[in-house]
Amino acid sequence: RYDLDAALDAVGRLSPAGLASDAGSLAALLLMPVLGFTLGVVVATHDRRNGALALRWARSTPLRIVSAKTAAVVILVSGTSALIHVVAGMGGMALLAARDSVTGSLPIDVVATQPAIGNALVIALDVLAGSSFGVLGLAFGSLLRGRTAILSTFAVSYFLLPLGGTADPRNALALLGRDFLTFPGPFTAAPVTDMSPPFGLAILATMALASVGVVAIAWHTRLPARR
Repeated sequence: RYDLDAALDAVGRLSPAGLASDAGSLAALLLMPVLGFTLGVVVATHDRRNGALALRWARSTPLRIVSAKTAAVVILVSGTSALIHVVAGMGGMALLAARDSVTGSLPIDVVATQPAIGNALVIALDVLAGSSFGVLGLAFGSLLRGRTAILSTFAVSYFLLPLGGTADPRNALALLGRDFLTFPGPFTAAPVTDMSPPFGLAILATMALASVGVVAIAWHTRLPARR
């Protein structure tokens, strides 16, 4: 019975919805936070590195600059999330024939591993993870210099440091997705505390709002004065 259940679960993932859900779930925890942070640092340091800081400041305001950079990060991570799901879905369509050849010999029907609403929630968590960590990257990029040091320190901290407790943003992601994220094999998203998902959302929202405040202050104090 265990072997049959495992086989049904495996072939159920060989579908557009199943592969998209698995890919999006892995991205929500492992890819989107790092990608979002990287994009935030790059966007924050772009004007300083290419010498366009004074020109941009002469034609804009700190609020517009911060809003534009934040919007750029959100758009980029949203596009990446959509691309991940589209590519995974296309891969699932390509595997349908192989899946049907296997399930045709099984005596029961194969049910999709993830309903449509589950995939929608996975996409939303992908965007939320990338955006919240992207704004955090904007804050670090606005305060510090040297992309390599910032990015390498963050990557090492994100993947190697143990969870810091309930308020750790990584724990917030696991908390938010514990009811709908799907993974191949025995891997699961296990939060360190049994709090409700809205608590995880509050943690990410607090981090994002604090980061936006830091970005606004940094740009207001560092930009050259108007003449």
